[in-house]
Amino acid sequence: MPYKSLLIALISVITACQSAVPANLLETYAGVNGFLSFKMGKLPTGHDTVRVTLNGRQGVFIVDTGAQLTVIHSALLNRYNIPQSDLLNSEQSYGAGGVITLDYYRVNGILLEEQPFDLQQIAAIDLSTVFAALGASSGIQLDGIIGQDILIGYNGLVDIAGQQLLLQPDIKHTDNAEAQASSLAAYLHTQDYQKIPLMKLDSGLETIDTSINGQSGLFIIDSGAGRSILHSAKTTKFHVKKADHTGAGSSAGAGGAFSYQRFAIQSLVLGSVQLSKTYIDVADLSAVVNAAQQLNNADIDGVIGQDVLIQNAGIIDVAGQQLFLKVTDS
Repeated sequence: MPYKSLLIALISVITACQSAVPANLLETYAGVNGFLSFKMGKLPTGHDTVRVTLNGRQGVFIVDTGAQLTVIHSALLNRYNIPQSDLLNSEQSYGAGGVITLDYYRVNGILLEEQPFDLQQIAAIDLSTVFAALGASSGIQLDGIIGQDILIGYNGLVDIAGQQLLLQPDIKHTDNAEAQASSLAAYLHTQDYQKIPLMKLDSGLETIDTSINGQSGLFIIDSGAGRSILHSAKTTKFHVKKADHTGAGSSAGAGGAFSYQRFAIQSLVLGSVQLSKTYIDVADLSAVVNAAQQLNNADIDGVIGQDVLIQNAGIIDVAGQQLFLKVTDS
């Protein structure tokens, strides 16, 4: 069955230590370059959230670079005054937990805090499994996800350390993205950040060259994933052995719940940047991997999530296709 969109949304509680980085690190850069800053909340699972207003109703949405689309939990359509008569079309897609159904509804924009952004349609998905897990750990009701349509369209910077989402509301994604990316890289270099190039799939998702135990592969960089996960079918490729098994647990994603196994690893390298992470979680990501192959002809090995981003004060330049890390030994 053909898939047209991607939504990963991995949920898990993490305990990564965050690098000590000033909260106003990007304040000067943002002001000079026409960005507005939107404060992000941080859930116990590591996920970042922003306050959203849609059709006059306010709610909390996850900021997710691993979601191609901005979506709303389908059970909340009435609360957000979205009638069935505004249904545009439906399709099947996939999430970390399996196949999901997307219903597209007409909307007339969205507000982050008080700032309007153009959004002509929103996807409705059953996110009950994901949001139940997040709600149980945080006590916060979550209503939806801010995806790549907003993040790319408004040159988004997801500042994990500074807990802010930076967007350019008056500058749609244009040809100045390359110059702006170079300017950001030069500035963050002065702040001892290391730059790692990202590669954009046709679907809009960002991928990163990743090496585990000396073996190279391709991972999706996903701020909506609580943990980094290696696809279970790729353990042999990355020399992850049964003898290195250290534990197990359960998680959830769009499409349902799933279990994972934890394995010790000798090394983890993103681009050319060596990280101090000593383990990787392994789970069946067949739905994600197969759909990425079908949509983008890309051989995806796994997902890099908030455990890595938090520990290394990650900043994701979505439009500029680059990740910045301040590597810590913690």
